[in-house]
Amino acid sequence: MNLFRFFAFAKPAAAALVLFSATTALAADPVTLRVATSDIYGVANTFPANGDDKADGVVFENLRFTGGVPAMLAALKAGQIDVAEVGAAGPIISQAAGAEFKIIAVTQPWPKGEAIIVAENSPIKTIEDLRGKKVAYSRATNAQWLVIHALQSKGLTLKDIDSTFLPQGTNLLAALKAGVIDATAYIDVPLAAYEAQGARRIVDHGDLGFPIALQFLASDDAIKTKKEAVAAYVRQLAKHLAWAHANPEKRDAVAKILHLDPAVVLTAEKRRPAGLRPIDDAIIASNQEIADTFFAEGVIPKKLVVESVFTKEFNADAQPVN
Repeated sequence: MNLFRFFAFAKPAAAALVLFSATTALAADPVTLRVATSDIYGVANTFPANGDDKADGVVFENLRFTGGVPAMLAALKAGQIDVAEVGAAGPIISQAAGAEFKIIAVTQPWPKGEAIIVAENSPIKTIEDLRGKKVAYSRATNAQWLVIHALQSKGLTLKDIDSTFLPQGTNLLAALKAGVIDATAYIDVPLAAYEAQGARRIVDHGDLGFPIALQFLASDDAIKTKKEAVAAYVRQLAKHLAWAHANPEKRDAVAKILHLDPAVVLTAEKRRPAGLRPIDDAIIASNQEIADTFFAEGVIPKKLVVESVFTKEFNADAQPVN
């Protein structure tokens, strides 16, 4: 007998019992949170390594975006994902594009995780030596912010260098050695691989006194309809980052994902943020500085007030629980 015929002929009490059981089963189904992450620097991509991919009735569906931050932000705006893991520039670009989201968590500083590098035998030794040189970076990213900030620290601007934009996936170390470019800005884990093969670091965010942080966005719709799942995700971030900081050698899944030497990946892991920090006025002010600079440089088309895309409601979830 099918379910429709059962409800037609069963006694009311029996029908109510079946309906209650079906409703209870549906309520017990886990909530799926769609997380966009990067193979290069993402956190959720190794959640399974510590059993952190499921928690509190939530399953984290890890969606790797090889197309980089622009593809993630486009998916967030289109409602195809719930959460995105990005750098500090990501929220600014997304806000300028009109996406509806909130920054739900940020990491502790990551001062050595991104740097401007040159070939080992390059005559370039200082930021000032970049004047007139071909410097590669990706537009509207943390890398562009690093280049701008480094130049500003010595009274220079982007007009003083030859900004060079290479296709995604270019082997930047090979480009440096071949003289296609003179310098480039890039991020861990590939940064550690380039350095292991002879690239030389000129300057990083820590040298400039502006240690960058990873930031985590959730769409307004996800916060509205899956708030408990978003909170669970922040708790898992805190737990996973604390575990990774204490056990960098155990996060070797990154080496498999990127097909890199585990020793190189371990170098990058030891430079990773140690955990999350509460969202506060200081982190909001740092994002505002990036937004103002990007507007002045024509990276974004309008001035932004970044405070409107931050929320402190998940700060309590950002504390790791043993």
